Amino acid sequence: MPIAQVQKVDDVVVDSTTITTTLAAPPTNGNLLVLMFVVNTDDVRIGIVVGNGNWVLAESKGVSGSRTWMYYKLAASDPAATTLTFDVELKCVLAVAEYSGMASTNLLDQIGDDSATGTPTSLLVSAEGATAIAEELLVCCVGHYGNVSAPTWTDSFTAQDDSQTGSGSTHVDLQWAHRIVAAIGTYSTTAGWTTGRPSAGVIATFRGPQTSGVRSAAFVHI
Repeated sequence: MPIAQVQKVDDVVVDSTTITTTLAAPPTNGNLLVLMFVVNTDDVRIGIVVGNGNWVLAESKGVSGSRTWMYYKLAASDPAATTLTFDVELKCVLAVAEYSGMASTNLLDQIGDDSATGTPTSLLVSAEGATAIAEELLVCCVGHYGNVSAPTWTDSFTAQDDSQTGSGSTHVDLQWAHRIVAAIGTYSTTAGWTTGRPSAGVIATFRGPQTSGVRSAAFVHI
C-alpha cells in the first residue's frame, strides 16, 4: 500500500498550559501520527507532556523566542484528540497528521534542523543523510517567533498548513509541508514567507512499508 495522508488538523492557544487538537476521526491502528508544534520560548525545560502515550521525539530546534518540536508514533487505539500540557503558560500552535502505508517498525530514518535569527524570510532545512529506502515520507515544519504569511516551499514539498496564535512579533506561527519520495536521496527544502521573523525548522524522513536499516529514535539535537 502506498504512503498516503489520511487526515490532519491544527489548533492554537494563547497563554495556556494546555492545548488540544482533535482529528475528524480516531486514527487507524498501525498508521503513523506526526505531531508538530511551536511555542514562544526556547527553554527546553517546559515540562512537556504529550497525551495518549508512547510519543517519540524526532527533533527539536530553538531560536530567539521560540522552539519548534516534532514527535511521532504508531497509532494504537488512540482517540481523535491529542493534548499537550506545559509547566508554564505559553502561546502554542499545534498540528497533527495521520499517514497510512508506513513501516510497522523502525519508522524514523533521517532528521535535520536549522534556524535563523534576525528577520529572515526563508530557511533551508536539510536531512543529515540519505534515506535508507526508496519509498519514504518527508515532513518539514518551521516555527516562527512572530506571525508570517504567504508560506512557500521548494523541492516538491507540498504545503499543508500555516497557522498562528494572533498578530504581532511576540506571537508564534507554524508552517509545515510534506513530500512522498520514491528514490533514495538526501532531501531538503527551503521554506519561505513574508515578514521577516526569527525561525527554526526541523525535518524528518519516515520509512514506507520496507524496514531495511535502523536509526535510533533517541538521537535528538536540542
